[in-house]
Amino acid sequence: FWLKLHTTIRILSRRLRGLSAFFRYCVLAMKTALLTTLALATCSVIGKAEAADGKDRAITKVVKMLEAMLEKSKADGDADRKTYAKFLCYCNTNKEEKTSEIKSLSTDIDALETKIEELKGSSGVLSKDVA
Repeated sequence: FWLKLHTTIRILSRRLRGLSAFFRYCVLAMKTALLTTLALATCSVIGKAEAADGKDRAITKVVKMLEAMLEKSKADGDADRKTYAKFLCYCNTNKEEKTSEIKSLSTDIDALETKIEELKGSSGVLSKDVA
């Protein structure tokens, strides 16, 4: 099989010399795609054979570790979203409560300032009466 493939590639390479640059590029791209596909298929077969042994390869361990990290990251993200939602609810509730308190206390302050002015006026009147 490999000998036949190599022979075919050599024949294509000889025929490329007479073609235009575009066609040479296309054939070269096809040749590269073919070799890449074959290399991946070979790696896949080798990987399956090693996996059949029951041993994890280094790359498999790394992939499993990355998958575990991804799952942990998703769980952490969910927990962070829940915590943020609680905090946001607290802030919104607290803001509404504090805003209403500020409004009511502002009206109380205005009423007390008016009362102070009235008492100052009456104290002036009382001071004149005493004198």
